[in-house]
Amino acid sequence: MPNHTHSERADLYAEENSRLREEIKTIRADAANVVMALDCACQLIEQLILFLPEGNPVSPKLTEVKACFDAAMARIRGRP
Repeated sequence: MPNHTHSERADLYAEENSRLREEIKTIRADAANVVMALDCACQLIEQLILFLPEGNPVSPKLTEVKACFDAAMARIRGRP
C-alpha cells in the first residue's frame, strides 16, 4: 500500500468494508431467491409424483431420479 496516513488507511478500509457488506447483502438476496426456487421445484415434483395414478407403472428412470433427488435434499437438510 502506498504511503498513506493512518487516517487515510482507516478511510480506505472503511470503504472496502462497506463495499464488502453490500456485496454480502446481494449474495444473501440471491441465495434466498435460489432457495425459494428450489422449494417451489420440490413442491412441484412431490405433487406431480402424487398425481400419478395408483398402480400405474412408473418408469425405472423416474424411480432412480426421485431417489437421487431425495438423497440430495437430505444432504441439503443435513441428514445423510
